Amino acid sequence: MSTEKSIYSVLSAVDMSSHIKAVQGQKYISWSDQWSSLLKHYPEATYEVHENEVGDPFFVSILGIFVKVSVTIDGMTRTIHYPVLNSYNKSLKVEPYEYKTKKGIIQVPAASSFDVNTAIVRGLTKCIALFGLSLYIYRDELAPDQETVDSAQLQAIADKIKEKGISIQDVCKAWQLPKLAGLYASNFDAMMDYLEKI
Repeated sequence: MSTEKSIYSVLSAVDMSSHIKAVQGQKYISWSDQWSSLLKHYPEATYEVHENEVGDPFFVSILGIFVKVSVTIDGMTRTIHYPVLNSYNKSLKVEPYEYKTKKGIIQVPAASSFDVNTAIVRGLTKCIALFGLSLYIYRDELAPDQETVDSAQLQAIADKIKEKGISIQDVCKAWQLPKLAGLYASNFDAMMDYLEKI
């Protein structure tokens, strides 16, 4: 049986950056990518969607509806409560309700089974992250801690860019880098190969 530390060490080192998607500026990883990545490392992992006393996969409170999801890896279980939300991140309830804004009254419809299912898979994704897999995304980082290129490597890249007559901004855009110095050292050879082929 793995220990909490060893599970975290394995999963927190997995680079999920190629699976990151963004909607309205919010980063996320789809539940299917998160689950399949977990199973590559822990194929015996399981998850449970908890049910209320009548068998519904959700719970109702005065604040709104929420779901409860647990993930078990090598005998260790973590559980998360996740609210059922609409596309504006407003809590959904059993009945429709409204609230006031500067622009007027906003109507919030009652939750649907689709909304509950969406909350379940989002809760599953975040519950897996509690074990370390893609946890860095929720810290607003792009990838696990890695060393970036050193000054000599950065100079070699800059020299090659100059030789090719292209702009640093274009290279950064192509590689989705905020700045050239943010390139991971492990990607240095791939970057040089990319520049050589331009």
